[in-house]
Amino acid sequence: MKTSKYLNALHCIVIALKSGWLSLLSIIAVIILTVNVEQGQALILNLFDQNFGNLLLFLFQVLFMAMIVSHYPNYLELYFENVMHKFDWKLNQPVILGMGIVTYQYKKDQKWESDCDLGIWRKLLGVLFLSICMYAFTETYYLQISQYANSISPFLKIHGFWSFTLIFVFNVLMYLLFRYLFQSFTKVPRLIDLLILLFALGIAALSVYINEEEKGWSAVSSVLIVICMLLLNAAGIILIYFRSYTLLKNHAVYLTVLSVFGWINFIILVWANFQPHLFNPLIIIMAFLNLFYGLFVIVIKHRFYYGQKGITQSIYRVFFNYLAPILIILIPIWYLVAEVIGNDLHALKVIPESTEVSSYQDFKRNFKDK
Repeated sequence: MKTSKYLNALHCIVIALKSGWLSLLSIIAVIILTVNVEQGQALILNLFDQNFGNLLLFLFQVLFMAMIVSHYPNYLELYFENVMHKFDWKLNQPVILGMGIVTYQYKKDQKWESDCDLGIWRKLLGVLFLSICMYAFTETYYLQISQYANSISPFLKIHGFWSFTLIFVFNVLMYLLFRYLFQSFTKVPRLIDLLILLFALGIAALSVYINEEEKGWSAVSSVLIVICMLLLNAAGIILIYFRSYTLLKNHAVYLTVLSVFGWINFIILVWANFQPHLFNPLIIIMAFLNLFYGLFVIVIKHRFYYGQKGITQSIYRVFFNYLAPILIILIPIWYLVAEVIGNDLHALKVIPESTEVSSYQDFKRNFKDK
């Protein structure tokens, strides 16, 4: 009996890692690019200096990515548990080139109860993503203060692992508070939606003030961005844990919102190729993470749909079952090759510094001769 419990626990850990690997990869990428490299701190500070559109856009990218990393592993779990056949997969209108919003429901007389309660794990990934992004701002604040200030208060000396731990614990406590409050809020229709709207307006107002009034990094703007991130985390926790109480409780509506956000990120990536100076690199990185994750899950969900019996669109069946998985692997590789090896900048050689110095009279005489 004990052996079977251990095997089941091991199975749940494996499924959790396999279903959440893209979410974990996104979290690790954010950690590396914003915290572990000095350029990441410079990019965060640059968000304070650019127009308010960049900071506001980045904050909402963080919010939607938290929703994505907490929701999309659900489909990967169904894939790795090999239980897709227990559901009816529906392709909702509008359908363009065989693609649309794919939803599912149990088939008649078909029920599947997982031995692993991975819902907690998925939602924890979303909270972890929010905590990491807030930690990136607070750690940048600490590094800037410690570099220029003569003395630092004991509270500000809390950074690194302990700073992240405090943020994560605070988010967990915020979740517990909301769970207690929403027992009463659910009796008042649309009150939770109003709360999310107020959080969103607060985020927008603070980001505009930081860029337009503070005009760059300062002690005041750093405090304001922490308040902004707290509002962002609160909105994210509500949408991750209590979505069933909001206007997004309908699964198709929720996926449509995420799809619209995906198209916005696609437009950003295309636009950035023509006017790269308009967007902070963090926005481009976040857009790429969202688009890659979204395309990966879209292919899996459409394979579920076209893999059902009775689906007659043979062209789309062939595309999503055979060609699309190959393209999902090749497109990121092609993108990286185009960015890194696609130009000859890596082949440039440093010109040795010359010790020959021309006098002003020689320069003037040579200029006249030309």
